[in-house]
Amino acid sequence: EPGKGYKLYAKNLLSDTSFSYFPSGSFAGMNPIAVNTQTSDENRQETSNVTTALSDWKINPHAFESNMTITSILKINSAELAHDSVYVGAFVGDECRGVVKATYSRRYGRWYAFLMLYSNMVEEDNIRLRVYDMKRGEIWEMADSIAFKADAVLGTMSSPQVVNATKLYLRVGVGVEHELPQTYQLFANYPNPFNPGTQIKYALPERSHVQIKVFNTLGQLVKILVDTEEPAGYRIVYFDGTNLASGLYFFRLEAVSMEKQGNSFTEVQKMLLIK
Repeated sequence: EPGKGYKLYAKNLLSDTSFSYFPSGSFAGMNPIAVNTQTSDENRQETSNVTTALSDWKINPHAFESNMTITSILKINSAELAHDSVYVGAFVGDECRGVVKATYSRRYGRWYAFLMLYSNMVEEDNIRLRVYDMKRGEIWEMADSIAFKADAVLGTMSSPQVVNATKLYLRVGVGVEHELPQTYQLFANYPNPFNPGTQIKYALPERSHVQIKVFNTLGQLVKILVDTEEPAGYRIVYFDGTNLASGLYFFRLEAVSMEKQGNSFTEVQKMLLIK
């Protein structure tokens, strides 16, 4: 029946068993996006290539008891991604809980990610969504986590969930930044001066708990940009000053190593917002 979803249960499936379900009749009556999603061997092969290149973007759905779905559009720093080399992955820590490639809908004229999330719990918090833009050679992460609820359906094609990734998680392209940094570092923001947004870049030589906070000239906290545990690598977080007055602001990086006891780092930089 149109507008309804159905959950299928199967017993004693082999680990490599897969199946597809199509309504009775031909493909003629199906939405074009459904045909593309369910029959595209090319999409499945490209997703396989991504999970091979990125070792942590792998998942075995048979290892989980519950799932939920998200129909979403993908953005990086509020700019909607509109090409065929974009993937979204769901993670709890470094464990992948779902991955899919964006697919174009001729009906709606935009790119969607139909993501299936997996869990062994009925409800679970702290699931992070990451967007891999192959053209940029970058993986970006949403600042906020999402909550898992078994059998939930989040978003529709007419009203999709917006996945807006604002924090650079990892560079996977060729170049020096593909290597892990040797020391902690907080770089000057770019652009500076800025209006209304700017990017703050930092380097972590090892897994660390990271806080990045923005303060005004009175020492008052303006915004917390990052407060989480992150793996080693180069990162970029976006700061939006749209609702702030022109003036001088300070951003501070505090990092505490999760691998070497007593190893920590603090640095402050200044930035100028001009409107």
